[in-house]
This record gives sequence, C-alpha cells and structure tokens, in this order.
Amino acid sequence: MKKSKKNKISISGKYSFVCYCFIIGFIFTMSLFFSIIDQRYNIINWPCEYENIIGIVLQLITAITAMIVSIIGISISLQNEKVFGIKLTTLYALRKRKHYSVLQIIIISISFCALNIAFYMLDLKAAVIGTSITILLFILQVVYLEVPIMVKTENSVKKILKENFIDCYICESETPKPIKNAVRYLLYSDTLKSTFEFLEVDSEQEYNKYTLIKLLEFQQDLAFDLKTQYDDHEKIIIGSSLLENVFDVLLRHIAFSEPVCSKVIENKHLLIRVLFQIQKLPEIQNQFSEKVGSLIVLLRSSRNISLDPDLIADVIIILSAWTIKEGDTIVINALRRRFSNYKYILEKSSYALDVFALLSLYFYYLSCSDPDVPPKIKQKIKEWIVEGDIIEKETKITSWKNLFSQAAINFQVNYDRFSTLAMRNASILEYYLYGTGMKWIIFEPSYIAQ
Repeated sequence: MKKSKKNKISISGKYSFVCYCFIIGFIFTMSLFFSIIDQRYNIINWPCEYENIIGIVLQLITAITAMIVSIIGISISLQNEKVFGIKLTTLYALRKRKHYSVLQIIIISISFCALNIAFYMLDLKAAVIGTSITILLFILQVVYLEVPIMVKTENSVKKILKENFIDCYICESETPKPIKNAVRYLLYSDTLKSTFEFLEVDSEQEYNKYTLIKLLEFQQDLAFDLKTQYDDHEKIIIGSSLLENVFDVLLRHIAFSEPVCSKVIENKHLLIRVLFQIQKLPEIQNQFSEKVGSLIVLLRSSRNISLDPDLIADVIIILSAWTIKEGDTIVINALRRRFSNYKYILEKSSYALDVFALLSLYFYYLSCSDPDVPPKIKQKIKEWIVEGDIIEKETKITSWKNLFSQAAINFQVNYDRFSTLAMRNASILEYYLYGTGMKWIIFEPSYIAQ
C-alpha cells in the first residue's frame, strides 16, 4: 500500500522529454523516408535554385549548432560558481529530470550535422530540410533544459532540489550531502516557509510530511553546528532566521494540512532542540527571550483555532525545564516578564494558567523535593521565586511567589488539562541521575499548598 501511494508522485518532465524526443525522431525518419521515395518517383518538382538555398540553410544550421553546442559545453564545464552554497557543476551531476549530458549533446549534434551533409551530397532534399528542422528542435530543447541552470535562475536550481527530494522519498534513500547543504543554506538565506512551499506537492500529503520533517531535521543539524562552524556575524544572521522559522511552524504561518501538522507535533523535538541551541547564543538572546515570552500570551485565549495550544504549551514547558536544570533562567525570566505585564491571565481558566501552575509545581519540586538537584541550583531557584520589585527590560517584575498567590485566589486551573500536560511531559519534568532509583510525587493538597 505504501509503495502504491508513492507511485502517484513522480519527477516532472520525464514524459514531456520522451514525447519531444519521439517527435524529433518521427520528423527525421519521415523526412528521410519521403526523400528516398521522392528521389525515386520525383513526387516533388524541385526548382533549380532550391539546391543553392538548401546549401546555404545547411551551412547556417551547421554554424549555429556548432556555436551553441560549444557555448553550452564550455559553460557547463567551467561553472565553478556556487549557488545556494554548492558548486553549479555539482548540481548538474545531481539532476534527476531527464536531460542530455554534455557528451550526448556533442555526439547528437555532430551526428545530425554529418547526416545533413551526407543527405545534401546524396541530393535528398526533403531529408536535408527534415534534418535541419530536427537539429533546430534539438537545439531548442537543449537550450530550454540547460540555459536556465547556466544563468543560475533560482527556480531552475530549486527544481533540482525538489527532484532530489522526490527521488529520495520514492526510493527511501538518504538525501545527498550537497542537496542537504543547499537546503541548509536556503533555510537561513530564504525561509523555511518559502522553501517548503516550493518543495511541496499539492494533494501529496505523505510526501509533504516527509519534506517538512526533512527540512526540520536539516535545520536542527544547522543549529547544532552554529557554535563551532560559524563566526559571530553569521551566528546572528543564521540564528535569527532559524528562530523565525521555528515560530513560523509554531504559529502556523506555513500553510500545511492537518496530517502534516500532526506529523510536526509528533516531531516537536526538532523545533525545541533548535530553540535550545539558539538560546545559547549571547548575540540573539534578547530576540530569543522576547519571542519565547510571547508564546505564553498566545495561550491566554483559545479563540485562535489555527494554533495548536498543546504544542505551544509543550514547547514552553520543555524549554523551561531544560534551561532551569542547567541553572539558566533566560526562559523563565521571559515568562515572568509576560505574567508581570498580563496578570489578568492568572485570573481565569486558560492554557497559560495551566502552564503557570505546572511550572510552579515543578520549581517547588526542584528546589524542595528532589534530593539529586545540586544545592547551587536549588538555591538559585529559591532566590528566583521570591525575586521581585525590580525593573527588567522596562518591565516592573512581580515575583513568581506573588504571581502564584494571585493565581491561588480563584485557582481556575483546568485539572484535566493540567494532568494531561504533566503526564505528557513527565520525562522532562524531573531531575535525575542515572541509576536504579525511582521517583514519584503524590499530588496531595498539602504538597501542592506548599
């Protein structure tokens, strides 16, 4: 069943290439056949001056063919410039769409010209005309296939990437490294949104799932390479682009279907790992904290049906847990600033309040309940919880303790959502050392009240 679905998608241009070649071959064969019959039975009464005209046309066709073939052959062999971060000659070698190699172009062109001269010498006038038309059609086909890539037309180069994605999907093979590098380049020089929209295929949801997940995997690899393979200026450019890409996915700025969205949710770690690597870059920490902080505000209302609140909530919870375990408060500081500005979020039931309650319980668990948490991190969390009445990025900060006191007045937490969030992220919401031990928390009123 899986294979039959994959057979529905194919690389474009295959059938048009074959049909065009058939037309060229048909014209050549029929003109030769007709010319032989004409020479025997004198079907057409050719005027005397036609021989000279055909001779001149033959010379022009031969000269044009030699010129165009020489230009294309030399240009292709000397294309060492990079497009999307890889050499154009490498792209030529990776084309999946039907095309002629440089050697084939030269051999076919020489063969047609030689046959045309032979037909002229044998006085096969119709064959000369037919072969001349055939040569022109062949040259037009070569120009159509080769010139857009030679002049580095963006769409033509992107089509090579799309052909390889489709081929890897059909064959279930690994993406070639040059293609991967080119896509990584596009992810920050362009955007993930425009790259996906170019690579996707309408009504082919399985392929679209494959494509988006591959893009997210390449983006994750790029994020992990940021710290070691790029200078400070490149880190700012690439990190900012990747941050925007992640938020385009989270906020559904990319028009993908529900099946594709479900696949993204299954692989949310590909988004979170990118954010985790970006927050380690001092150059864009301000941009990062503002973006992450804005997520909690989006959860205050369920009116925006295009967003997936579970995905956004999981991203906030996992990022907060990962960073605080390392003693980094950049994420929870961003959340505290937003809660300080939008205290009304804590007064009524919402995903934002559920996340706030779960994180509050987690902070208490780390600072008071788990014996494996280093004392330094425990103390840092305790100090952070009561830290308030300070100005942070033009915001007067209310301590997390006071924020929780305000939320506890009505405590409009949706316990079903709360428990679902806790269970879904249970593996993240613990601090453990590898060993044979086991930990659990019993949610008694006395424990939560603390």
